[in-house]
Amino acid sequence: MSADCYAQTPDGRLMIADGINPVRIWDGQTAEPELAGLMPPTSAVTMANGSGAGNIVGNYFAFSRFIDRRGNESDFGPISAQLVAQSATLTVTDATNTTPIAVTTSAPHALTTGDTVVIDEVLGNDEANGTWEVSVIDATSFYLIDSSAVNDYASGGTVRTGVDEINYTDVPLPAEAEEWASKVVRRQILRNTAGQATTFYIDIDTEDLVSTSFSSDQRDSVLSTNEAVPLLDENGGVFANAHGVPPRHKRCLAHHLGRMFFAVDGEYKRGAVAVTNASVTVRGINTKWVKWLKGFFLYVDGATASCEILSVDAAAQTLTLTEAYTDATQAYATYKIRPAPAERRLSYYAEANEPESVAATSTIELQEDGDDITGLLVNGSFIYFLEARHIYKLTFQSNPGIDGYVFQGAQRGCVNQRLYAEAEGTAYMLDQAGVHAFTGGDESEPSSMPIQRLFQSQAGGIKWINWKAAETFHAAIYPAEEVVRWFVCLSGFNAPRHALAYHHRSKSWWLEEFAAPITASCVGAMAGQRRVFLGGEGRRVSMLGVGRFDGIAAGDGTLHGDVTSADRLGITDAYASFSANVAGLSLAIVGGRGRDQRRKIRTVDGQRLVITTPWHITPDDTSKYQIAGITWRFHTRRWQFGRGEKLTNRRFAIFFRPTKAETLLDLQLFLDDAASPTVWQKSQEGQVAEGFAATAGKDTLQANLTRTNGHAQQRFDGQKDPNIDGPRSLRFQLSGTAGEDGVEISAMDVDGVVGAQ
Repeated sequence: MSADCYAQTPDGRLMIADGINPVRIWDGQTAEPELAGLMPPTSAVTMANGSGAGNIVGNYFAFSRFIDRRGNESDFGPISAQLVAQSATLTVTDATNTTPIAVTTSAPHALTTGDTVVIDEVLGNDEANGTWEVSVIDATSFYLIDSSAVNDYASGGTVRTGVDEINYTDVPLPAEAEEWASKVVRRQILRNTAGQATTFYIDIDTEDLVSTSFSSDQRDSVLSTNEAVPLLDENGGVFANAHGVPPRHKRCLAHHLGRMFFAVDGEYKRGAVAVTNASVTVRGINTKWVKWLKGFFLYVDGATASCEILSVDAAAQTLTLTEAYTDATQAYATYKIRPAPAERRLSYYAEANEPESVAATSTIELQEDGDDITGLLVNGSFIYFLEARHIYKLTFQSNPGIDGYVFQGAQRGCVNQRLYAEAEGTAYMLDQAGVHAFTGGDESEPSSMPIQRLFQSQAGGIKWINWKAAETFHAAIYPAEEVVRWFVCLSGFNAPRHALAYHHRSKSWWLEEFAAPITASCVGAMAGQRRVFLGGEGRRVSMLGVGRFDGIAAGDGTLHGDVTSADRLGITDAYASFSANVAGLSLAIVGGRGRDQRRKIRTVDGQRLVITTPWHITPDDTSKYQIAGITWRFHTRRWQFGRGEKLTNRRFAIFFRPTKAETLLDLQLFLDDAASPTVWQKSQEGQVAEGFAATAGKDTLQANLTRTNGHAQQRFDGQKDPNIDGPRSLRFQLSGTAGEDGVEISAMDVDGVVGAQ
């Protein structure tokens, strides 16, 4: 799958998630991102006593863990079995009530001053119990250095003397971390000190990634000077195992106040499945399942229950379920694979300033409201949880799990994580009710009233927007233009081919259409300027708002000309020199026979362009073409006719920047709310008239923008008695295909009308 979301870490790297595969992290230098975090060892270290007497004595446990090149730790592996470190056991016969306490044993102790012992089970003078460094008195007596007696000795007690070293075997190798193994550069073994098991200290720290056996002669007093790792933090939370890898089943992430947050369950639904009643095996059809789907749940459309996935055979593309499938056998069924249902309302957060460390218990659960989490948004001092119809906000001081508080914000939402864009402290979001401007308060301002019809149903319940493809929608803001674009699928399209464009300062809207699907967008920098980059077909990346052509640079071969000949699948220009780079771009007929048709170029064959689909009307030698031209259309407001019984001078005029290359502009007049434009009754030539040419029986006027005066107008004189039925309002539509000079209209004049809507 492609990445669904990314966020920048405090050290400038990018963390990338898709909701299925492990989270990746990229430093911008390596060819490919690496896996975030480190998986811990899966087996325990084995501990054993050394062969000689020494100063290590007590009950010990050990953990191992992996370290990467940045110093990030994995969680602890499994705990070892307990080791009782001792070389001999003696019976206490007396614990004299002195300071320091003098201990007498029933047999020679063989100790030297500075050795360590463990004493337990002394009654009466029980201050002697514990771990002590000793000062020898004679063969059977010694002082407990730094001890202080308070009672007389009563009875009992044993003395355990130490060993010279602890031997570690079966030390886990990086291979246990599977795909993370290549990140491991060091291994560590951590051990407790005698008498406590709440804090562990690094005993072995090695870059040896091959050996499985190590030894340590560090007595407790030395060990305790090494780096300490408490098992629990001051609030009782698990500290030592707070370095779990980021959750792979969450596909949205955001960084806020030093912590990375993860939300929104991933979903896989490519291809289909074959399921069999009473079988635990599911076969994939045109699927690309990965082993990470283990533990997810399979939802077969029409089935009565979901099924947990026990394992995945990526080579055979089969799933093994934890329980047999109970519904009817189907040779071909649509499906979804999602995380466990309990994950639906959960989000996770990383340790402070450790974006790759996420404890399994570091979660925030949103209250159930029947909605689904769709994204994350950081704005000011809050991080917001976006839903399809709601917005929640989280505030915290140091730890979201301790001092965090979630409360509901606006009663609007966002369809997916990629459908909001921020400008000047406002997040412009798209939900199924329209576009709204969210500034962080409890209310969100509706912004899409001029295009609200697109969010309503057509006759028969058909939607203008194909919401079934909503997960492919995305948004981007072009800072230089102050324009937000929402790339959406209109009815009949399954990939975004249109953009709802909004100039947020003037609050004006328009609709854009692209020759090919725009599958992704992001804002980046090039040549010192902020730009919008667009992802398209064939791994092609384009830059928005650069140049006059769509997908090709000016001067790269012939891009505009006259058709010499044509057939249903192409045109020929005997004077052209086409570049091979025009394959895949648009070809528009902008004049003559077949005008207003637009096709995609399949191949270039010399001076012939072959198109992907046949012409509806085959062009001829009267036709003019434009390659990679940007087609545009503009609807004016509606104006009311001025009242009066006398003849009224009415005129529509445009003022434009003259173009060097021939560029045509179309004008259509609509009376009242007519669905079809007015048909003109007589022909006229643009140069002879006042800039607009007409053909009798046609509904379109055409102006050639090469007119040096930069002006064209059309008169439509008439009278309107308000007491007689007839047209009472009008509006215009301007359209065309821009060439290398672009199209710049500076003003429009309409005479003989009053008011505008």
